[in-house]
Amino acid sequence: MKPDKIGLAQLKQTSAGAAKGADWKLVGVIGGIILILGVIAAAMVVIPMINSGRREAKRVECAANLRMIFAASQIYAQLNKDMMPPNAEAFASYISSNDTWICPECGNVSGGGAGPAASSYIYVGGSLGKYVHRIHNASKVVLAYEPLSNHGGTGFNVVYLDGHAQWIAAERAEVVMREIEAQSSKLSSTH
Repeated sequence: MKPDKIGLAQLKQTSAGAAKGADWKLVGVIGGIILILGVIAAAMVVIPMINSGRREAKRVECAANLRMIFAASQIYAQLNKDMMPPNAEAFASYISSNDTWICPECGNVSGGGAGPAASSYIYVGGSLGKYVHRIHNASKVVLAYEPLSNHGGTGFNVVYLDGHAQWIAAERAEVVMREIEAQSSKLSSTH
């Protein structure tokens, strides 16, 4: 049969076959698009969860830093007849790593240099009185804390005089900061 004399029936059959093939190609393209959208949606759910886990890990590491600062201050007190360290520099030699002084979330420091001079944390022990044993309710007395800005304004860690560290959510930050200021002025005036 000559190419120019293709019969009508053969033409219809060829067109129908091509249409069926085109339908399957369209289904494949649509299926691929749906699969890609599913992967993107899953990534949009998983990535924030991973980031949230990282932020939580940095909060925990930050609290561990504050507990190290507490431990070093207690070593100082034990070696100095129960006297409260007047400032962070007084017990800095009991902390082996300068990284302890830096919040892992922000990496910012308040001063130049290394150690407590470049700390992300604020030590208030020197304003609590001269002797550790004279401070009552140690579980409610803040020894050191960090600025709210260290964790992007979501909250901050504090370490208490009994050694426990706690995360303070941003909603409670203002109240806790007033308590810290009140405790420092109250305790330093009574000792």
